[in-house]
Amino acid sequence: MTPVSIVISTRNRREDVIRAVESCLAQEYTSFEVLVYDDASSDGTADAISEHFPEVKLHRSSEHAGYLVWRNHGFRDAIGEYVVSIDDDSYFTDRGTLAQLVELFQRFPHAAAIALPYLEPMSGRRSGRISAASVGTQLRHYIGCAHAVRRKLVLEIGGYPEELIHQGEERDLCLRMLERGWQVICGDTPPLVHLYSQVRDRERLGYYGYRNTLLFNSIHVPHPYLVPRMLADSFLLMSHGARCLSFDRIIKRISAGWWAAFVFRAERHPVSRRTYRTYRALPSHGPVYVSREQLPVALKRSPYSTQRRAA
Repeated sequence: MTPVSIVISTRNRREDVIRAVESCLAQEYTSFEVLVYDDASSDGTADAISEHFPEVKLHRSSEHAGYLVWRNHGFRDAIGEYVVSIDDDSYFTDRGTLAQLVELFQRFPHAAAIALPYLEPMSGRRSGRISAASVGTQLRHYIGCAHAVRRKLVLEIGGYPEELIHQGEERDLCLRMLERGWQVICGDTPPLVHLYSQVRDRERLGYYGYRNTLLFNSIHVPHPYLVPRMLADSFLLMSHGARCLSFDRIIKRISAGWWAAFVFRAERHPVSRRTYRTYRALPSHGPVYVSREQLPVALKRSPYSTQRRAA
């Protein structure tokens, strides 16, 4: 049986990650491991995982390194042929998901990664592009809260670029996969739930989201598309920020992106024009749209409770 590894990086979300781990350990697939990386939590997360789930491979850190560092550690430490990564505020809704994932990788040998369907009831976003895609449809990238990758391939191409620090790592890795002839495809497993925890630094998310959009362009976009893309994205980011940010904060974020492009100019490795055009034409991964009437039924699919272990 093909071994699978599930990797979770967590910080100060004890109850969320307990639910996530419970959903992992409830999987019916018999050859898998769960690795949890505690990123210097101060809320007792590591102790709770150690107490409730002794079968989990727990890695504690005394210093806050960021989830990209720990996801890369997960690729190196995992023993599975496939690595499934979920956020600490996500969980599986079906015990057969891992078995279906293995079947999908075997069914689609050209797939480097599989983007999994997921619900995002707390975010307020209504994107549902993946819901219209059939299984095997090629996508531009996956979203980090619900995906699986071929571990060996990720290691061969260097994992996630840690200079990104936070945000945007998925598109970077997926573009490099595409350049090597691999695909990211749409899966058809039962959806995960991403609860979009409110315990998050929204300013940090926004800052690096803006910065890394421009840094990604500067590293990967080939000429003659680079300058137009940088200018277009700067304008789009400015327009987006104008809805809720002060002018000073918008300029700070966009300036950070241009400065990072200069600082990391030696890292520039543009993909081919053909790869870039293909990438831009592909649809993106996003949450499955569920109406308000359907949502309670969808969420009830989860059989997991943070009280089960305590009981």
